[in-house]
Amino acid sequence: MSINIEKLENVTHALKDGDEVIIARCPACAEEDRDNLGNHLIVFPDGRFGCVVNPGEDDDSSEHRKRIFALVGEKKSQGRRPEQRFQPKIRMIAVPKREQMLGHAPKAPLAKPSDEAREH
Repeated sequence: MSINIEKLENVTHALKDGDEVIIARCPACAEEDRDNLGNHLIVFPDGRFGCVVNPGEDDDSSEHRKRIFALVGEKKSQGRRPEQRFQPKIRMIAVPKREQMLGHAPKAPLAKPSDEAREH
C-alpha cells in the first residue's frame, strides 16, 4: 500500500531528518477547500504518510488518513519498494541544524583571486 505521487498536487521534495520526503497538497483537506498553500501532506520514503493538520492517533486523524488513501492510494505497488519511487528532482544537500535555525544555508568558501586578476 502506498500513495500514488502522480495523483498529488503541488508536489515538492524536501529533507527531513536526512531523508528525502515529499510534501504536497493534502487531498482530504483539498476536498474541504483547505490546504490552499499545498503543504499539509508528507510522504516518507518507506511509504508512510500523514497530514500536518491531523497528525494524531485519534479517530478524526485516522479517518483523515483513510480518506487520503481512498483518494490517492494504491493497494499494490508495481513490484517496486517505496524508496525507489523517490527520485530527486534536484541535488539536495544536508544543512546543519545550526544553519537551519539561523535561516541561511552555509556559504561556499571564497576563492582567492589569481595573480592574473590582481594585475588588471
